[in-house]
Amino acid sequence: MTELIFVYKANGDLKSKVLDYTHKLFSPSTFQCHLCAITHHNFGKRRKWDDFLNQSKLKISVYYQDEFSSIFPELQEVEVPVVFRKKSNDVEPLIGKNELEKMDLDDLILKLSSVDA
Repeated sequence: MTELIFVYKANGDLKSKVLDYTHKLFSPSTFQCHLCAITHHNFGKRRKWDDFLNQSKLKISVYYQDEFSSIFPELQEVEVPVVFRKKSNDVEPLIGKNELEKMDLDDLILKLSSVDA
């Protein structure tokens, strides 16, 4: 089974979450994680994103960058945010940071919809 691994350019600790929340609220255009910006608003997941995740036949894993680097140290050189595809034991970038920055939520969902389960 194919797994999609989303790595956000954010840390998972409470202090970072609060800082990210306020940053996104007061200066959204300078927020560092475009993946966060297109999939979430200040009150959680965007409905369209949540619907896509719930309907997907793919396994979905989501990590903050600090969690990801401790679980996948061999991949920590990859610039985040990023979406990886994992099939068997092979993990490869599917959508890199530069491509993500050009996408909106519809583009992201369209690209991910073409991934085979």
